[in-house]
Amino acid sequence: MSERNPSRTLTVEQLDDIVDRVIRGKYEKKKPAHFLEVAKTGLCHSSFSVECYVRYRWPELSKAGHTMRSNKLSSKIAKVLQGSGLLTHPDVVWRIMDPNGTEICFATGGEQGVKGWAFAAFRFRMPNVKTAAQLGAYWVGIGGQAEAATRNLELATRVGDSIIRQKQVIVNTLHTIECLELAQEAVKYAGEFMNTQLAAKNKAK
Repeated sequence: MSERNPSRTLTVEQLDDIVDRVIRGKYEKKKPAHFLEVAKTGLCHSSFSVECYVRYRWPELSKAGHTMRSNKLSSKIAKVLQGSGLLTHPDVVWRIMDPNGTEICFATGGEQGVKGWAFAAFRFRMPNVKTAAQLGAYWVGIGGQAEAATRNLELATRVGDSIIRQKQVIVNTLHTIECLELAQEAVKYAGEFMNTQLAAKNKAK
């Protein structure tokens, strides 16, 4: 995957071929782009992915040219996907997130089905979530369980890295607290020592 090729499964040549057929639209008589092909391009997730693809594929275009072609490609992709039944396809991969925007997992199937499954499987870590409707399901692409499994393992790695960072933060915080406690004791001792000296001087007068 790259900004030039956001697809996880297609080569640059395959991606460009699909994009060319999408752009030609109704004028593509030989092999019109199928919505399952388009779903695998990685260009359906956000306008940013389309903009990056256009910028890297056609670097000779001006800024205005990039914007025009990005808008045209996004519009053509939307037309291919409209009415395709894509959102209920069993191989659609969804990113499930809690109400706070934290990734929970990736799952396949229809939108309501994956939200219900995620709610049942992960409700133990979401005490404030009372229904599956509170979860967010965001379309990622086509890839089936293999793609969902890969993304879940990647998510597990990211969570593990986050745990390591948070543990280090805790270690650093505890060290800081320990240093502050020592400083507090030292200052307290200094204050008490000064008061003792002052009392001794006053008594000697």
